[in-house]
Amino acid sequence: MGTVFPDATRIISILLMLSVFAGAEDLTLAQQTLLGQQVAEMFQIGYARGPKANADVQRLYESLRKDASNDPRVAYAHGLVLWRLLKNKEAQAEFAVATKRKGAPYWPAWQGLIWTHFVAKDYDAGYARLLDFTRLVVTSDELIGQEREDQVYWVGRVMAALYLTIESNQGRETWLQTEKKLTDLLGPDSTDDYNTGKEAVNARHSDIEEDIRQTREKTQKQQAEQLEKKQSRVQKNLEDVKEKRENLKKTAEEMKEALAEQTAAYQKQMTRLEKDYGFVERRSAVLVSSMAALDQEVAILQQRKKNSNNNTANQIDQAISTIQSQRFVYNAELTKSMAAADQISANAQRLTQERAEFLEQYQAATGEIVQQDAGAEKWKERTLKQAAQLKKAQANPKPVIPAGKIQLAKTFRTYVDLDLYAERTKVLESFGFVSPGK
Repeated sequence: MGTVFPDATRIISILLMLSVFAGAEDLTLAQQTLLGQQVAEMFQIGYARGPKANADVQRLYESLRKDASNDPRVAYAHGLVLWRLLKNKEAQAEFAVATKRKGAPYWPAWQGLIWTHFVAKDYDAGYARLLDFTRLVVTSDELIGQEREDQVYWVGRVMAALYLTIESNQGRETWLQTEKKLTDLLGPDSTDDYNTGKEAVNARHSDIEEDIRQTREKTQKQQAEQLEKKQSRVQKNLEDVKEKRENLKKTAEEMKEALAEQTAAYQKQMTRLEKDYGFVERRSAVLVSSMAALDQEVAILQQRKKNSNNNTANQIDQAISTIQSQRFVYNAELTKSMAAADQISANAQRLTQERAEFLEQYQAATGEIVQQDAGAEKWKERTLKQAAQLKKAQANPKPVIPAGKIQLAKTFRTYVDLDLYAERTKVLESFGFVSPGK
């Protein structure tokens, strides 16, 4: 498991750390070490998320509860594992259990409980627990100096994160009422730490907003450049390439000899381009249809989310995220297909222009009129259609919005998250163990 037993120089500090937990003083160092081994094993199995992880974790937890039913670290560790296993509702319940153990408050469990409420957008419960937490911080005799400042700082971060992600006017009103209660509880001595926490989150938000602005500007510039290149290519295909005519001047005899060869080559190339264009066109239609189906799935899930509980809502969000990732892949492929279609069309139009010039020179040299290939007119229509679409796009640009980054700025977890691996390390170190890597 990668665990390391504490050496003799750490035993005293470990025992002092253990004494703050209810019931821990009744356990010997050997018992604490055994308990830590079991907790480490539960973490290892749960975080690996194997096929039997849930059953094995529950078995270990039942044993742990018998050995240390009053130790809040055990319930908290179980909650972390459950969250890792995507059992969010059950994890929240375990965090709540850890906050109710006798003895000194176990601050990580309190933070975890509050965090799960706000992630689930259960604001009433979250605000209630946040106020309870703040009262404990203010009145706790165990918290001194930096430890108390850190807890108040965390409260400030939570409140700033909530303010940035609130979606309704009623939500803002509730936030304002809660902040008034919090600042009354904290008093002037802790206001600076509270405001520092808020400022840290606001600075993070400013960085994200600046990144979004730069990304939007970069995307707009790239889009404009792409439109300009396409327009230039289409325009070039539609213009007469007069300079080539001098190179095509030949005698009537030479022109007659060249006609059969040029016609065969032209038809062969155009047949190939037609085949390639048809393939790309069919693939684009499939992609558009697939993206529409995914959009419909997302709409259905979003509607279902409105009538679901918090745990189900989180699962729906994960499903939506997966669908949106797939849609992004389809959209990227569609963009490539459209670019390929543009290039094929450009090649066809170039060949058609060259063919038209050749036939014009042939007619001038021989006096014979050669019927234009029917496919040439079709390619001309396609190119004109592309030109019209590009003109419309230039008149009504639709910059690609970096939706993922915008969503990031509106998400509570962006500003206050529960680092499962860092929390695991803290729990194991409290037992005197060095945490294994990810």
